[in-house]
Amino acid sequence: MSELDHYDYALPRELIAQQPLKNRADARLLVVDRRSGELTHAHVRDLPELLNPADCLVLNDTLVVAARLIGRRKSTSGRWEGLFLSVDDDGFWRIICKTRGKLAPGDAITLIDREAQEDIELWLLEKQEGGVWVALPKSDESPWDILDRLGRVPLPNYIRKGEMIDEDRQHYQTVFARAPGSAAAPTAGLHFTEALLTQLKSQGLDTATVTLHVGLDTFRPVKVDTLAEHQMHSEWCQVDEEAVSTIKRRRSSGGRIISVGTTTLRVLETAARGGELQPFRGSTDLFIRPPFEFHTTDALLTNFHLPRSTLLVLVRTFGGDELIQRAYQEAIQEDYRFYSYGDAMLFKNLGYPLRLPSVSPPPPPHHCQPTINRAILCPNGSPLRTSFARIRTMSQVQTERVLVVPTPVFHDIGHFQGFSQDAQRYLDGLLRDEHLSFRARHEVEEDPSFKQLIPYVIFRYTDPQNGDMVFQYTRGTGQGEGRLHRKRSIGIGGHISSEDADNRTGTAAYEIGLQRELSEEVAIETEFDASCVGLINDDDTEVGRVHLGIVHIYDVKQPAISPRETDIAEAGFEPIDALLANQKQFETWSQICLEALFG
Repeated sequence: MSELDHYDYALPRELIAQQPLKNRADARLLVVDRRSGELTHAHVRDLPELLNPADCLVLNDTLVVAARLIGRRKSTSGRWEGLFLSVDDDGFWRIICKTRGKLAPGDAITLIDREAQEDIELWLLEKQEGGVWVALPKSDESPWDILDRLGRVPLPNYIRKGEMIDEDRQHYQTVFARAPGSAAAPTAGLHFTEALLTQLKSQGLDTATVTLHVGLDTFRPVKVDTLAEHQMHSEWCQVDEEAVSTIKRRRSSGGRIISVGTTTLRVLETAARGGELQPFRGSTDLFIRPPFEFHTTDALLTNFHLPRSTLLVLVRTFGGDELIQRAYQEAIQEDYRFYSYGDAMLFKNLGYPLRLPSVSPPPPPHHCQPTINRAILCPNGSPLRTSFARIRTMSQVQTERVLVVPTPVFHDIGHFQGFSQDAQRYLDGLLRDEHLSFRARHEVEEDPSFKQLIPYVIFRYTDPQNGDMVFQYTRGTGQGEGRLHRKRSIGIGGHISSEDADNRTGTAAYEIGLQRELSEEVAIETEFDASCVGLINDDDTEVGRVHLGIVHIYDVKQPAISPRETDIAEAGFEPIDALLANQKQFETWSQICLEALFG
């Protein structure tokens, strides 16, 4: 058994999609959770519910050119078929020719349009390595105009034996295609409609575009016995500064980077070969195969790929060998549609760290520069401590507008005192456009008819020797709530302002505000799993009557959390037992959470 046999599988021919669905977003979506191994059946149209507002979709904007040409040899009238590969600055084409008999430099080809009418001539000038010919059209038209007029979409042979119909010119193109140059579509992108992209963006998701011009080699099976022997084809690609900036900004604020397609993933990994994503322009022959360390992508949306192909090798490298094998078996059993016009898979919660240039918080006033001493968890389990100089900045409470919900809405869902673990029921009722608004903070601080929504994030780390530990910190006497000065806390968060939320409403306002608030207060330099675990309500205090806490736990892989704010006296991870033993040192919400979640 060769290594390539490991990447083979049997597929019933009737599952090979011959045309796309009428509505692209109606394609089925097999959601694969790598951590739990769970497989969930959904549709592409469900992406707004599956993705987070802080996430970033990375799209390949290549445009498929009608690169397949039909013609007749002028000397023999024999049928000729060609595939346009590229054009240089002097107008010389690179093409692959297919015909009966031997071609020679100087031969002329009469190209035939899609109505079988003769058109312009193409002169063959020189044969190069790999069967590629240099050719020159006898025309003043641009190559793109010629191909648009005479070319056929070069469909793979498994779709109607490669024969194009008129609808393929639209179907075999993404709605965001901009850069002409591909001989094949980046098929994961075919599932998106303008309406779906608009809906995702309205929820807060961002998009970044990269370019990789896909060649027909992408469909060819690996024909050697071992992956190490395979010579990967080369394709032109680009990642510009704008894309890098967008990805960096979203990742630093806690969003996930979602590659739409294997071509996008290859571009990003090419641009991050040194471990850090940077602008890139050139050719790539990157073959992603085991073992491979991914640097750029947290989740991958992709189609189902051919057996023994480099694309299937990539997917199994990314998603895990056994899990992908099980996912493909599930898709076949459930009659999913395969290949270019078929259904899709979404790998979520992969959590690969994106190693980008660090994003620093805004500098403090020049007259008071903080000193930061970052330590690591000691071998004996003693807490990580960080010392900060204290500075004081002007309060913006008088002008800030914060996210609130009417208190009666909270009571209608179900009033409680203390902690409730029924997070989803409350969030479904509270985070509605008709209930949420932004109001002047100095007014609602004195108005118990409104509850200010406060995200409250707890970082938990499981140490191999000392068990569960929680990040805690002590505020100084600088800015922030006076009631918290010199108090210990386990929660990171604060008011969500209209500026934080980009004036969005509903769930998007909360999610974006949460991520921005978090990115302002702490630097998260590790992978993590996030979950919403409950709500805090404390009507026994004057402050509590106007606030409602939404509690999130971030389970981090490493204790690499450090405050950005400069009025923190000390911070670090401590064992839960130690925190419980000193509950009275903590502010009220921390005491409530310690008792409810860890007591």
